[in-house]
Amino acid sequence: MKPQSCRILLACCLGMMSAAGAWAQGFYLTGDVQDTQGTPLPGAAVLVKDHLRLGVTTDAEGRYSIEFPHAGPWTVQASFVGHGSESWSWTFERERVQHRFRLKPGTNLQEAEVVGDGRQDVTVQRIDPKLAGKVPTPRGTIEDALLQAPVNFTSELSSAYNVRGGSFDENLVYVNDIEVYRPFLVRSGQQEGLSFANPDMVDRIEFSAGGFEAKYGDKLSSVLDIHYRKPTEAKTRATASALGAQLQHDNVLGPVRMNVGLRYRNNSYILSTLDERGEYAPTYLDGQCYLTWDPDGYGPWELQALGVYGRNDYSFLPATRETNIGTVNQAARLTVYYDGREKSGYETGFGALAAERRTEQSRIRFIQSVFQTAERESFDVLGQYFLSELERDPGGDTFDEGQTFGVGGFLQHGRNQLWARVVSSALKGSHILDQHHVEWGVKHRIETFDDVVSEWNVVDSAGFFAPHPADNLGYLDPADRPNQIIALPYYVSEHNLVSAHRSTAFVQDTWARESARGDLRVHIGARVHRWSVLTHPEA
Repeated sequence: MKPQSCRILLACCLGMMSAAGAWAQGFYLTGDVQDTQGTPLPGAAVLVKDHLRLGVTTDAEGRYSIEFPHAGPWTVQASFVGHGSESWSWTFERERVQHRFRLKPGTNLQEAEVVGDGRQDVTVQRIDPKLAGKVPTPRGTIEDALLQAPVNFTSELSSAYNVRGGSFDENLVYVNDIEVYRPFLVRSGQQEGLSFANPDMVDRIEFSAGGFEAKYGDKLSSVLDIHYRKPTEAKTRATASALGAQLQHDNVLGPVRMNVGLRYRNNSYILSTLDERGEYAPTYLDGQCYLTWDPDGYGPWELQALGVYGRNDYSFLPATRETNIGTVNQAARLTVYYDGREKSGYETGFGALAAERRTEQSRIRFIQSVFQTAERESFDVLGQYFLSELERDPGGDTFDEGQTFGVGGFLQHGRNQLWARVVSSALKGSHILDQHHVEWGVKHRIETFDDVVSEWNVVDSAGFFAPHPADNLGYLDPADRPNQIIALPYYVSEHNLVSAHRSTAFVQDTWARESARGDLRVHIGARVHRWSVLTHPEA
């Protein structure tokens, strides 16, 4: 190693040791709070002006201790019920300082009734995320908590839901102010696997079934706004069942807070009860980590990072399917025998970084995120089906049996692939001005899709799918006879490369007024979009 490199490495090590030493150095204010008679006041509030996170309450003997990150100057105020308040300002000249507060008795307060008001917004519904773990559904996703909301799930195996008859693609889903996506090539609920959000990591959920604010996107049906928890203490939670297992861990390491979750799920036990019998082999894996770093320990700056990796694989070897159709008096049974295999899966990666500056009156937040997915789907399924009319007379010898009156077959083939990447940059802000809450934001998103579709199927219900070959009558040379063509009822073969740039901006104001007759809240806002799409079709 060169001498210059050694000097640089030594300087970096000394710098890191100096930074660690500077962080470890702290200043402490200790003392007690008493009344004018010298009686300790337990439970008194000792608050630091402009830095409320450093505030404490006194113990049973009226004592307190506060750690400060630097020498100051600082201002501390002590208060207690039935007493006045007292403030004290100083600058640390040594590591530890003591001070005693003596509070004068104040006006005796009458009995007061405290009523929780919460957020008053008729368009947004606050949902307890713990409901997701109490609802007995095979999904095991955060969307289970929406069963109390005005939504309709398309399948008990899928996290997709409809609002007012719309499709799931018309719903907006956000995690920590970042829009998230579901798989694009999914055809059924058993292929979908785990949804994006981890229920064990969620702190709060807000849902709107329509008429939502301008700060959300341009879709029409609903908004699901999910926020992950910032841990306050170290704890671990683990659950296991016949369908999978989950592990979630919270930790606090100085200024860093960590929220980590792992999920594994296998729905083969449930899928074996479906009408289509065969060998199901689904495997769903998911890992997420949410980090927050407050450099000063009390704000106003905070850095946040969210990383997600998911892999869902689905394999199915179909064997048979038996379904009863028709009415009570005219019942029929469809029996299908399969041969072939269906295999699909997708791999998803997501990363986001956010820098936030928050004060009592304003909040500014910059978010940079990247979403990428690679999906694949392949199937070759040959089926032969029989349609039988059932005997519905309970006294008959052939009750619930019947004669076949229709036969047929089909062949389905597919080789589909999709690669997508979405890069997003956003700047948002909010300010409180008297009775007005002003919010604004700008965002630019770059979307790239590489889609390869190759599908075809054959259906033959009469036994004469292939056309009868023409004879040689009228042709002196049999070679001149035209070729016979089998027309497939469904055939798609495309390769599309799509790039899109989306720019959005919004501004809104919430005006609130409280009176004895009730509370009045008015939302007014505007949103603008610019969307450019460039396609590159390939044969």
